[in-house]
Amino acid sequence: MRRRKFLQRLGITGFWASLWTSLLSALTAVLPASLLPIGLGGCDRALNTKGLVGKVAELDEQGEIYVEYFTDRPLLLVRNPQQKEQLVAVNPTCSHQGCIVKWQADKTAFVCPCHGATFGLQGQVLQGPAEQPLQTFQPRIEGDRIFVS
Repeated sequence: MRRRKFLQRLGITGFWASLWTSLLSALTAVLPASLLPIGLGGCDRALNTKGLVGKVAELDEQGEIYVEYFTDRPLLLVRNPQQKEQLVAVNPTCSHQGCIVKWQADKTAFVCPCHGATFGLQGQVLQGPAEQPLQTFQPRIEGDRIFVS
């Protein structure tokens, strides 16, 4: 194959590939994920506006569910170790300097790995340097799925 023919075919292939990618991007932006073929809906948790954060089995298996983009902020969902039926959902962004807090079930607390701030189950500050509580959300179980509002 001559160089010119090769470059023409390469250009045509690139054009169709970019056109196809643009079409898929437009579809995923306009249609809800439930109407898209598997794989085109992206992560169920990306920019979640319906409130679905995961399944009960996932929470029980992993001990927590972390959603990086729950609407416009992150979300961390855990079970209360003393009352297993009670779910706790917080924005895990530490109010001190913005680090992501980690759930420590043995302490029944959210602990900031950066400066040691500790927060209780209701997001309240248990130990500084943070002065403001974590934002909390209302989780609920419907069937085998967990929703947060």
